[in-house]
Amino acid sequence: MTRFALTPLLRERRAVAAVEFAMTGGAVMVTMIAIIELGMVFLAQQSLDRGAQRAARYAVVHSQTSPAPATTQAVINQFYAATPVFSAQSGNAPQITVTYPAGNVVGQTVVVTANFTWQPVGSVGNLLAIPLSATAQDTIQY
Repeated sequence: MTRFALTPLLRERRAVAAVEFAMTGGAVMVTMIAIIELGMVFLAQQSLDRGAQRAARYAVVHSQTSPAPATTQAVINQFYAATPVFSAQSGNAPQITVTYPAGNVVGQTVVVTANFTWQPVGSVGNLLAIPLSATAQDTIQY
């Protein structure tokens, strides 16, 4: 082909948008998916924090000296009530630990810890798993 034969092809503009989209579309989609996944991580961490705080509050209000003392299972149920994002029945539910002081009396501290491993949608195995944790402690008031 001679130079004069290529000149009309270089001026052709009909498929320019398709070529530009093919070059940039993949990067835009990966960026959008990464933003959504990052938002899901923040939602999971915020839910862990809220659930641990609510469970700790429930534990200190319902100490041994209250008319209806709390059990460990009741505190864990309060965690799940505060976090509709998580379910106790799911295979990847957070592990909740409730630590009562000896005697569970006024002036002592109750600690609630929630651990969760977040996995992005479509990840292979535990390749991109992120461990999340939240701890809330409160002092028994009455």
